[in-house]
Amino acid sequence: MTEHSHAHGIRRAIGALAQPNVSLSDAAFIAGFYDQSHMNRAFLRMFGRTPGMQRTLLTATIG
Repeated sequence: MTEHSHAHGIRRAIGALAQPNVSLSDAAFIAGFYDQSHMNRAFLRMFGRTPGMQRTLLTATIG
């Protein structure tokens, strides 16, 4: 994925992560990442945190 594709994928992943019934691996697939590890690396590079940490922040903010 290009940097632009990563940014677009991360936006889709964040939407999926806001849904507690969607697993991290499913969120990676929905967002177009090759696998969960690929999504983890992209999140760490962009935000300095994992998708799991992002989900915790999202659910604390939303809930």
